[in-house]
Amino acid sequence: YAAVIRNGEKWRVKVTDVVVGDIVMLRQGDFVPADIRISESTDLETDDSRVIGTSEPRPKNPYNVKQDPLETENLAFFGTYCIKGYGKGVCIATGNRTVLGQTRDLTVALENSKTAIYNSIKCLVQFLATSTGLLGIILFICSYHVGWFWLDTALYLLILVIANIPDSLLAGTTASLAISAKRMASHNCLAKDLEAVENLGVITVICCGKKDVITQDVHTVHHLWMDSKIFPFDPNKKEQGNISIKITLFKILI
Repeated sequence: YAAVIRNGEKWRVKVTDVVVGDIVMLRQGDFVPADIRISESTDLETDDSRVIGTSEPRPKNPYNVKQDPLETENLAFFGTYCIKGYGKGVCIATGNRTVLGQTRDLTVALENSKTAIYNSIKCLVQFLATSTGLLGIILFICSYHVGWFWLDTALYLLILVIANIPDSLLAGTTASLAISAKRMASHNCLAKDLEAVENLGVITVICCGKKDVITQDVHTVHHLWMDSKIFPFDPNKKEQGNISIKITLFKILI
């Protein structure tokens, strides 16, 4: 339920009954029922991790206004929770018109889109079908002028169609993706399905948020501090670096 002010009276309505124009009141622990433009707040903070991915609470107030809805502080997002303070604001969007709803629609559109390898195979099959049809028409016309029997011509056309069917294309593609998935697994990168391997093969740009971290999950030593001294070494040369550490430790012990 949500606490709203409608026609000058306070109501407690279901989240699904909140409409644009309602004055929504938020307190600690409340679920934000819609996108709300904050008009009054007292130490108001919300958990926006569901919308923008940041786990830290974000302050909400009517003063810090920015054009980007994800950066402004006078907007409480639908689907988030109020974790501190008190606030009041007007409902400006509900359902699929909210920021979270638009993000969901974008995700669904991306999920329904075809992969690059699917489009490539589709183009190849269409090319083979078109070329086979043209060759069949040319062969039929030539056979008619030469005087071949129509049954022999039909037999040759059938042979031409069968010869142009890539019967091993699907098996070869699946085997290649399976080998790629196995090779990725050897580097501790597990793929849930072969479609994920297809998508990884066409990635050109990786986008991440300001708080996201991209790492190889490898720990390396860049500097060694011992006996009030710092000893650097090149982490790319693992054998040489390990030898230098051993020599340094040996000198210190002596």
